[in-house]
Amino acid sequence: MSDNYHIPVLLNECVEHLNIKKDGIYCDFTLGGGGHFAEIAKMLGKDGIAIGIDRDLTAVERATLKWSTISEAEPVEAKIIIEQSPFSQFAEILQKHKIEKIDGILMDLGVSSHQFDEGERGFSYRSDALLDMRMNRNDEKNAADIINFASESELAEILGEYGEVRNPQRMAKKIVVSRKLKKIETTGEFVAILNEEYGNLQNAVLSKIFQAFRIAVNSELDELKTALQTSLEYLNTGGRIVVLSYHSLEDRIVKNFLRDNAQNCVCPRELPKCVCEGKAKLELITKKSLVAKDDEISDNRRARSAKLRCGERINL
Repeated sequence: MSDNYHIPVLLNECVEHLNIKKDGIYCDFTLGGGGHFAEIAKMLGKDGIAIGIDRDLTAVERATLKWSTISEAEPVEAKIIIEQSPFSQFAEILQKHKIEKIDGILMDLGVSSHQFDEGERGFSYRSDALLDMRMNRNDEKNAADIINFASESELAEILGEYGEVRNPQRMAKKIVVSRKLKKIETTGEFVAILNEEYGNLQNAVLSKIFQAFRIAVNSELDELKTALQTSLEYLNTGGRIVVLSYHSLEDRIVKNFLRDNAQNCVCPRELPKCVCEGKAKLELITKKSLVAKDDEISDNRRARSAKLRCGERINL
């Protein structure tokens, strides 16, 4: 496997904000290429545990191979756990290994480089392949299923909400009309249909459209919301959650989650007094999102849209 298969984004900033203790337990929810995970594991001592999970079996296999190479060259004291799982179900992995609390969580929400590079996965409009887009290939529904069988209103909602497409009803109608003539099976066919309606769409627009269906196929935003909320149950006091997001939909969810849980009261403003008896669960470590510096962006284009946010668990 090539060393440049995946360059971890904001690596130093992620490790710094996790505030790693040598005997702590840290979970990388999105193992991907394993770069962040390896750095975390190397900072732990013999009583530390590093847990890496990913819903993509290919990512798990690649990271396992990469980890074995790294650990042979530079032995690591910590216990290493690598599992395949959606990150919304991380609690099951912890229960499996009899782990009750953890000291840090990292979530890198970017799509792994290999998922784009492997054209047959159907993640990119740049390669002609089956419309798949499943991060876990064992999942039942793929992008072609949604494009060919979702109702016109459902398609418009996906395009509008997840792709932020202007006038999504027009695009949804074009898809429905086209699929009545012939089932839409490949990325190339899909792009040709869109270009037939709009002329040659810009790459930025196509990226948003493919993003929309990828999010829908993998329930990415619901996965994120569930994982964030569940993290509060498992983080030790002083434990931190660090999230890297790459588009506004994800970042908005993360920002609102951290902000809401850093407040003592979440009652509507129109109420004359607090009735929720709330108590803040998090302290904001990043008041504003952190972004990559120019030199990192020049070395790694994936970093250009990344935003890092961090919160620390309090009041257990």
